[in-house]
Amino acid sequence: MNITSQKYKSHTNSPNFVGYPLFYVINNAKCWCSDCCNEELDHNDVVTFHDVNYDDKNLWCDNCSTQIECAYNNEENEEIEND
Repeated sequence: MNITSQKYKSHTNSPNFVGYPLFYVINNAKCWCSDCCNEELDHNDVVTFHDVNYDDKNLWCDNCSTQIECAYNNEENEEIEND
């Protein structure tokens, strides 16, 4: 699939808010990545809302089990504090 034709983006692209990783909530219950939304949604599935994953290192796609990256990696901050 052409990346410019994808309906569900993996990252934000609004001015002044570019590159933040997105996740999607399906049927008010499941968290999906953009790839699964673009490839596997059917007429029974509804994308209830989407949001940015700012700092949840344990956010996984319920459909394909891929980790959804977080915008702010807390490990980098922990290393700075420990120095």
